[in-house]
Amino acid sequence: MAPGVDGPVALVNPYPDVASSGNQILRSISDESQHGQESNNPSHMVKVELPNDPQTPSSESLLDENVSLLLQLETLRQQRGTLEAQLQAAEEREAIRAAIAEEHRLISITQQRIQEADHRAASVRSEEIHESRRLKRKRSYSPSQDLDNDRLPRINFGFLRDGHNILTLKGFLEKIENFFEQYVDVYTNDRRKIRTATTAIDEGIRIHWESYVFSRRDWEPNWHDFTTFLRNRAADIRAMKKAIALLAHSRQSLNQPVVAFSATLETWQCHFPPQNSFEKKETLRVRVNKRLKKESEKPSWTAIEPESYPDFVLHLSKIEKYLKTGQLPQQG
Repeated sequence: MAPGVDGPVALVNPYPDVASSGNQILRSISDESQHGQESNNPSHMVKVELPNDPQTPSSESLLDENVSLLLQLETLRQQRGTLEAQLQAAEEREAIRAAIAEEHRLISITQQRIQEADHRAASVRSEEIHESRRLKRKRSYSPSQDLDNDRLPRINFGFLRDGHNILTLKGFLEKIENFFEQYVDVYTNDRRKIRTATTAIDEGIRIHWESYVFSRRDWEPNWHDFTTFLRNRAADIRAMKKAIALLAHSRQSLNQPVVAFSATLETWQCHFPPQNSFEKKETLRVRVNKRLKKESEKPSWTAIEPESYPDFVLHLSKIEKYLKTGQLPQQG
């Protein structure tokens, strides 16, 4: 009890709001303490998951991307293969068309020469008929006489043309052997047989035979030599057909000099009937590589193109050198 005060005294809190706030703070601290103890218990721990970074690609997405790129690569390769096959087919068609055009040209030339040979053969045959009509009686022959061509018996069967094959030659030789047997007293030596046989062969064969004999000086051919020559001539015809097939498919490569390519063509052309400079130039012109052919057809080059075939080969060689070096040849 306070001094000077009768009876008990009740204490009054002059700051009731402050006391209330303090009680609330104490209760809050107690609650937080209990919550902290519970949070330390593993059964009350909360798992925290970190979110994925959207900028980091996963392994599955990388694999899908690789598969997609491989499919694109395979598609592009298939497209390239298709285009290459189309290009090869186009080049083959162009080569075939060029070969067909060349075959038509060679056929035309051959037909023209066959007509000329037929005309010459007809003229010779006409002369023979005229001569046979002029002779009204057979001449008597003596084996002791060294007869000239005018006094030898004339062959009265088929004419052996240039371009004959083995079968045609076989039939011709059988007929002429029978003919010699009919005049066995006349054809006592090979010289007379050859002289008679040369009157029944084409002019082209006869010219080649005379050149063959002339090239071998001091040589007296016998009948076997003559028939062997005719057989080799027939073999040359087969070689000509083979050379025509090779020529039809021949083309100059980019790395092959035109002079060397021309020499290759000449080894095949030697089996053909003789060609003039214009024909040989055209044969070479259509077979050089495309780049050289295109350049040679420009007016600046055609204006100075030579007429002869050897000079034309050198002319193409100069153009070829210009394409490689870019330098024009010196005029000389």
